[in-house]
Amino acid sequence: MIKMYEEFSKPEVKEEFYKNGQKNYESWFLNNKRHREDGPAYLSWYENGQKRYEDWFLNNKRYTREEWINELKKIGSDHYEEQKFLYDVEKYNI
Repeated sequence: MIKMYEEFSKPEVKEEFYKNGQKNYESWFLNNKRHREDGPAYLSWYENGQKRYEDWFLNNKRYTREEWINELKKIGSDHYEEQKFLYDVEKYNI
């Protein structure tokens, strides 16, 4: 039973590609809910490889990146410090 739970709780990534082999989108799920703690749970690219957009989710709830980082702190995620650092580097050009 524990093994079944561990298998069920592993993150799942769904991807789709353009005909030219370039990734179209990547979507992360945990327990059938859009969820990711170490980056955006949904990423999309144009056919030329340029990033189109990214969305941040925890337990199927969509957040802005800043809200998502605050939620990581609230839930005690192991990824909070790293994500906060990356966000601050981008925001403040550190």
